[in-house]
Amino acid sequence: SLVIVAQGRVKKYRQVILKDDIDEISGKKGDTMKVRAGFYRNFLLPKGKATLLTPDVLKEMQVEQERIEAEKKRVKEEAQQLARVFETIGAFKVPRKGGKGKQIFGSVTAQDLVDIIKSQLNR
Repeated sequence: SLVIVAQGRVKKYRQVILKDDIDEISGKKGDTMKVRAGFYRNFLLPKGKATLLTPDVLKEMQVEQERIEAEKKRVKEEAQQLARVFETIGAFKVPRKGGKGKQIFGSVTAQDLVDIIKSQLNR
């Protein structure tokens, strides 16, 4: 006689991280989603569109997220520093010969502005 013993239930859902945007589940790249095991096994895994969410993968995601946040913070601080520099400069004059009214002869180039700002900052 044959005896079959059940070891336990198979998980119906899997936690995955998407590697691409997937229209079928309205998921974007990098999202963590709970999908049916069959959908993962038959569609996502063979096409390389998702990986299982494991503790190692989760740790990698957190490290990457921290790196991105640090980069955003650095860029923001740099922009704020530039804003402070421009606030201290205030208004400046660009000497040009003028005609009737407020028309000037010649153009104001980006290099003209750079030179004036550098002279005001003593750099």
